[in-house]
Amino acid sequence: MKFRFAKGCVAAAALALSATPAAAQKSKDTLRMAANEAYTILSQYDLGLNEVSPIYNEIYSRLLVYNEFKSAWVPELAKSWRHVNPTTIEFELRDDITLHSGKHFNADDIIASVNYAIDPKVKLRGKQRYTWVKSIEKVGPYKVLVHLVKPYPLDLFAFSYRFVVEDSDILGKLENKGDYGRVSAASAGPYKLVSMDRNKGFVLERFDKLSPHLKHRRAPIKRIEVRPILDRQTQVAELMTGNVDVLRNVPEDAAEALRKNPNIRITPTKGSDYIYFLLDAAGRSGHKELTCACARRSSWRSTAPRSRARSCRAANRPSCSTPSASRSLWRARRRPSPTPTTRPRRSTCWRKPAIPTASRCRSTSTIR
Repeated sequence: MKFRFAKGCVAAAALALSATPAAAQKSKDTLRMAANEAYTILSQYDLGLNEVSPIYNEIYSRLLVYNEFKSAWVPELAKSWRHVNPTTIEFELRDDITLHSGKHFNADDIIASVNYAIDPKVKLRGKQRYTWVKSIEKVGPYKVLVHLVKPYPLDLFAFSYRFVVEDSDILGKLENKGDYGRVSAASAGPYKLVSMDRNKGFVLERFDKLSPHLKHRRAPIKRIEVRPILDRQTQVAELMTGNVDVLRNVPEDAAEALRKNPNIRITPTKGSDYIYFLLDAAGRSGHKELTCACARRSSWRSTAPRSRARSCRAANRPSCSTPSASRSLWRARRRPSPTPTTRPRRSTCWRKPAIPTASRCRSTSTIR
C-alpha cells in the first residue's frame, strides 16, 4: 500500500528440478533477493533509498497507512485520530502492540521517533519532509498531540508514509541515534531484522507476535535473505543457477533477454512520476504573463486531460487580460517534447516455481 515512484518489472525464478538450490530454499520457506548496493543500515530516516523502501515497509510500522486501492485510511498503531484545530492532530494509540524488541508499544515510542526526525541538530536527507511538525506532546500513555508549524493539507498523508515508529528505549541509549537502523531496526512490522553484514547482506524473519488486528500486513514467507551483488551480469548468473530467487529493477533489454528462458517470469510493476512546478504569480522574473490568474489556471489545465479543461468564460470568470499567454500554453501542450517522454522500463526477475499452485515466490515478488 505504499507509493511506487518508478516504473519497473520484477523478475523471479524457481527451477523445476527438486535437486536445484532454488527448490531447496523453497522447502526452507526462504526467499533470496539480490541487492544492487551493500547496506549497513536499515532506516527510512537515515537511508531513504528507493531500492530498500519495500524492505522498510515490511520492518517498520506507522500510526496509519493509506490504502491506495480503496482510497481509504487504515489505522495501524493508532486507533483513531482527529484534528483538534488546523494545527493540532490528536492520535489515540493502540495498547496491544508488541515491538520486535519485546517492548510494549506506547506514546513514548512515537514521541521519540518524531522528535528525532524534526530535531534541527539531526542532519537527514530530505529533512524538509519532517520540519512541518513543530512538536509532539504526550497527553497520556496512549494519546499524543502533534502540533504543526502551520496548517498542512497533507499532514495525514505525511504521517502515513514518512513517520515510522522506533523503540524509544533503544533509541534513547544510543549516543549516535543515526545508528538505530544498524543495531536494531526494531518496530512492529510483519518482519524483524535478524542480522546485518555489509558483505553478506541482511536477513529478515517473520515476526510471530504481530498484532492480529494488522490484517493488511502480510508475511507469507518465513525468511527473506538480501545479498549485495553489485554487478548486473553476476546477478543474472546467480539467478540462472538458482542461487538467487528475485532480481529487482532489471533494465528492459536484460528483462527481454531473460524472458526467453521458460523458467524465468518477468512481472512489470506500476509506478508514478510526480512533477512539481512553480508559477511566478508576482512577476519577480520580469515576465508578467503569469501574474494573471486566468493564465495560471490555463497552465494547470494544459497538463490535465482535455475533458477537464474549461475556458474562463464557460466557468463564468472574468476574461483574461493576457490571452496570448493562455494560447501559448495550450500550443505548448500540443508540441512534441524535446526529450523522450518514456523512461527505460525496469524489471524484477524470479524463477518460476515447480508447483505454481504452491508458489510463495509469486505471491511475494513485490513484497507488500
